Amino acid sequence: MKKALLSVSFLILSFTASNACQVNATWQLELPNYINLELRILAIPPEGTINEPRRAPIRRPTIGYDGNTLYLYGQFGDLTLLLLNNGAEEYTTVVPAGANEVALPNYTPGIYELQMNDGRYIYTCEIEIE
Repeated sequence: MKKALLSVSFLILSFTASNACQVNATWQLELPNYINLELRILAIPPEGTINEPRRAPIRRPTIGYDGNTLYLYGQFGDLTLLLLNNGAEEYTTVVPAGANEVALPNYTPGIYELQMNDGRYIYTCEIEIE
């Protein structure tokens, strides 16, 4: 009985591992200037409620950037995207749920702060526009 249980567990684990490798392979884009961006997460406190402790940490999303295109991989709901230059708002757009790509307008080269707000969290990072 133990051998059968062990072999079934191993079989399930091998299927899970192979599926995870396939998912990661689909998001690896072959673009010349592609950069992975890791986002910091800031929680927006809900109004009129007490914050409940979380059971697990929030999974930090990773997005991609190439030229003036952000690759979101469909991992967000509706959100507002902000591009800030020294704290001043340069660009704002609403991104629909499940969007894979967002085209940013052409700006002068420099380092900008990218913020994405979904109402519960603010995902932020610095991005260099060339």
